[in-house]
Amino acid sequence: WLDRFHHHVHAMQRDLEFHFPWGSRLDAPPASTEILASDCIKRLSPCFSGLEILDNIKICLNEIEAFRSTSKPSKVVLKWLLEIEQDLNLGATRQREIAKEFVTLAQKAEKLAYAMDFTFLYNPEVRLFSIGYNVSSGRLDPSHYDLLATEARLASFFALAKHDAPIEHWYFFNRPITRLAGKPSILSWNGSMFEYLMPALFLPSSRDTLLGESEITAVDYQRRYAKQRGVPWGISESAFGVTDADGNYQYRAFGVPGLGIRRGLTEDLVIAPYASALALCAWPVASVENLQALEKLGSVTTYGFLEALDFTPGRAIDQENFLPVKTYMAHHQGMIIAAISNVLHSDILVDRVLREKPLQAIDLLLQERVPWELPIEKGRVDETWEHHEEQSMAIIPGPWVPATHSSVPQMHVLGNGRLSAIVSESGSGQLTWQENALTRWLPDPTRDCDGYWIYVKDTERNELWSASRQPTGKISTDHKTLFHQHMIETFRRDHEISTRMETTIAPFDDVEIRRMSISNEGKTQRSISLTSYAEIVLAPPLDDERHPAFSKLFVGATFLPAERGLLFQRRRRRPEDQPPVLLHMLVSDDPSIQVTSFETDRAQFVGRNGNLKTPRGLEEELHQTSGWTLDPIMALQVDLILKPGEIKQFSFLTLVGSSRGQLVQLARNYSGSTVDRAFRDAALESARKIKLLEIDI
Repeated sequence: WLDRFHHHVHAMQRDLEFHFPWGSRLDAPPASTEILASDCIKRLSPCFSGLEILDNIKICLNEIEAFRSTSKPSKVVLKWLLEIEQDLNLGATRQREIAKEFVTLAQKAEKLAYAMDFTFLYNPEVRLFSIGYNVSSGRLDPSHYDLLATEARLASFFALAKHDAPIEHWYFFNRPITRLAGKPSILSWNGSMFEYLMPALFLPSSRDTLLGESEITAVDYQRRYAKQRGVPWGISESAFGVTDADGNYQYRAFGVPGLGIRRGLTEDLVIAPYASALALCAWPVASVENLQALEKLGSVTTYGFLEALDFTPGRAIDQENFLPVKTYMAHHQGMIIAAISNVLHSDILVDRVLREKPLQAIDLLLQERVPWELPIEKGRVDETWEHHEEQSMAIIPGPWVPATHSSVPQMHVLGNGRLSAIVSESGSGQLTWQENALTRWLPDPTRDCDGYWIYVKDTERNELWSASRQPTGKISTDHKTLFHQHMIETFRRDHEISTRMETTIAPFDDVEIRRMSISNEGKTQRSISLTSYAEIVLAPPLDDERHPAFSKLFVGATFLPAERGLLFQRRRRRPEDQPPVLLHMLVSDDPSIQVTSFETDRAQFVGRNGNLKTPRGLEEELHQTSGWTLDPIMALQVDLILKPGEIKQFSFLTLVGSSRGQLVQLARNYSGSTVDRAFRDAALESARKIKLLEIDI
């Protein structure tokens, strides 16, 4: 990041020196020329436009010539004056060159704009523009833009200016009139800021006109509606707090019921910062105050305002009453910049648009008066929001601490309806999928010795422990296990290394996730190795319990380098059998974190007469066995180098499905951010189920 910052700074400095080559000389004038240099600095400021700079260069050249003729400059001063003249002439040449480039660019933009042909979208029967043209079916969309209060009026205005539609098109827009608190406004479809105010970035709005009054009334009503609901204002179309399977935020139009015709406008409450920026043209002071309120809620980041804050009941969790929509849309950020430019520079974009003579010729269309004599429409005021108890936000219950010294192991169950994980306080347990055991586990209240483990080893000090209490059995001075509704959190601190393991089941994919966070709390660099371990079954649990040795013979393993994981498949005993397929893999966005070794043979991992407390495979190197073994296990090893105070994070994922291709495709969807989203989705889904079941917490 710092290298990129330096690169940008040097690039800006280079551009300044190229276009204003006199800068360094004027900053260090010789004696007796200070007043001349100061005057030139004021005239040649980069804040002036290119044409102003060229005029001021001529003035400065005349002043230099006058200074040379009226005084008796020394050789040093004469040399400095000559160099300044050369710099000014060079700068003037470059200013003319860039002015030519701007003219060429403007001509290209004008050519592109006027080359747009709207005629094929115009329907002469209804005298309106179609929503669009369906290329695949080769026909116009049957719907039309038929309301004046829509962003499409900007395109209509330009199409009329270039004669792509007859002037009567403008008068065939519907203008349903309403009054809100005695103020007039036309209704739009969604009642959004975008429909009313986006055209105002480029077209003039005047008081006492239909459009001008509608824009002011729309902002005023949105402010009052938001105040009733106890949130900042600014409702428009935007992304909101729901994602698809790939983690992409969904996008929809939102609005307020008093301004919109569409039903259901009270069901969502999504506040978009760009909508407040659009309102700068109508209520500048109120807009700035609202943007400041949004900033206090954390909506401003390094990259500008977030897309939206979703206050819809049921989408926010825990103590927050909103869900930040952490994405940025270029056209919304562009509208923010354009609106700020207009308010700071007296509607500069509007002035530039109206410099086009074809647009000037029809600007009277925007001066339409308010038709007070027309009947009043009510919009959807009847849908005005009322607070109901059942609309309270979903709340996740707090975690609880399982008993460590109990007569039987304290267990927690996680699942999504297909894949489930049973995990005890000590870390033992089992993965099951659709009545099939994926990993081996025998319920034993006295030993608690079977499960899916994560070993941690300091390779330099030869110290071994585990992320949970089992299987090494080593007691940490600082150890804590928390059972959350949607995950299990295990934390421990050993030998100045803190280990946090968070386990969950993805609600929408059959994936078990173990997110590992390793921190070096010491003052020296440490070499830490983490190794996963579980015995593979891929069969109904009773079949495995009855004939374990026989069952193990039919499981084979393959290491997939691209997925950084081990794929396990069971050979079918009958054609109708459909045993599950399992993929155990590493996920990390850090390129330094890779699978350094693996093992699929329990005999090689544990060793002859060995045990899981101190397996031989962790004292020596893993053999990287694959294929068909007598006792299959899954074990992936990751080696980390931790500097003092450094934290590294990665995840072990266990995916299950019905085919290899399905798992490989699913594995490609998971990254570090996808894992974080899976934990969030698990929390949301848990909260929704609690609310659905009407469980009081």
